[in-house]
Amino acid sequence: MEKGSLMKNILLVTTKYGIQGNQWLTNELANELKSRDYKVYVIALSWLKDDPETSYKEENEIKVYRYKLPKLFFSDFIIIKFIKQFIFQILALRSTKKHLKKIKFDLIIGFTPALLTSKIVKYYQKLSTGTSYLILWDFFPYYLLDLNLLKSKLFFQILKILENRSYLIYKKIGCMTKRNKEFLLMNYKGIDPLKLKIIPIWAKISSRKEYSRSQTREILGYKKDDIIFVYGGAHSIVQELDNIINLAKKLLSYERIKFIFIGKGTDKERLKKIVNDQKIVNIKFLDYIPREKYEEIIASFDIGIVSLSSKLTVPSFPSKSLDYLKVGLPIIASIDKFTDYGNILENEIKGGYASIAGDEKSLLQNALKIAFDEEDRNKKGENGRRYYEQIFSVENICNKILSSSIENENKRFVK
Repeated sequence: MEKGSLMKNILLVTTKYGIQGNQWLTNELANELKSRDYKVYVIALSWLKDDPETSYKEENEIKVYRYKLPKLFFSDFIIIKFIKQFIFQILALRSTKKHLKKIKFDLIIGFTPALLTSKIVKYYQKLSTGTSYLILWDFFPYYLLDLNLLKSKLFFQILKILENRSYLIYKKIGCMTKRNKEFLLMNYKGIDPLKLKIIPIWAKISSRKEYSRSQTREILGYKKDDIIFVYGGAHSIVQELDNIINLAKKLLSYERIKFIFIGKGTDKERLKKIVNDQKIVNIKFLDYIPREKYEEIIASFDIGIVSLSSKLTVPSFPSKSLDYLKVGLPIIASIDKFTDYGNILENEIKGGYASIAGDEKSLLQNALKIAFDEEDRNKKGENGRRYYEQIFSVENICNKILSSSIENENKRFVK
């Protein structure tokens, strides 16, 4: 935004905003906006039990208003969860009003699930003269149904209608991929196609660092010439990591090939038991690693792994891909048949190979191909890093959001 622009105040409303040392995508976007001299405010609903407590303070020169419900609302009972979705916003709105109600926001950015923040966005939008932008990362509540986490079809329909209504509040909607855009128009009513933009997932681009691969490998018990596949992320039914476990088992006869799983999740102990019981000795598990160390560790390996459940019917773009692309790792992916991630990986990024989840033969072929063709592996790693810098930079995404938001206002705000 050039000096003298009318745009000043931007509000982000989200259920995920990291604390110092554990920054997330929403933090990166807020920091980029702040670096352009916007006044940035964040309302962060602490949705999970371990999320930060209620607080109102400045974090990195950004005014952050966190709100957390009393402990009784962090329950597994379905009725409590249902009530929580509505009462959370009401109480959070009441809590933030005294701090923010006099501020007129030029841009309000929300994130999915939109249902969880729609009342807050709608309230501040009415008080403001600017526009609103939804960043659509997933299609609530479809993934709950796909993974059998929501058994009631009636409850699904109710939640879908409410989510659909929440989308209609926004003047612009950013979809991660073309397939996301198509799915939205096919499955949700009343969406104006002219409101939709392609807004990929993003990351803060930094210069590529050189790490001591040999030192990290030695600490973890690997040899210099080992070919190491790394999976970093949640261990849950969403990832269907059994497919990767089975792949590792098929590759036991290749002494140089190793697998390492980094992260936590509800499925981790079950997966560890399978590995131990079946003596799949080429697999190691590491627990959660702080963000600042994670990059250094995965940069010491050779191939990144993306895995999604075959039960998913909703297109997605796994955010862990950016971690691999950032450090120049090629990717093998085991993914559902509805996503366009495989096409993007192979034909746009040119950064790896994709298989449909459950196609063991294709996954094995891809793993062997990328493991033993070092030239191809290096080329795909470099392609991934280049694409990451050009397309996934938070600077690029920020420009897209600002410029398309201003189409509604017929003003020029991009710096």
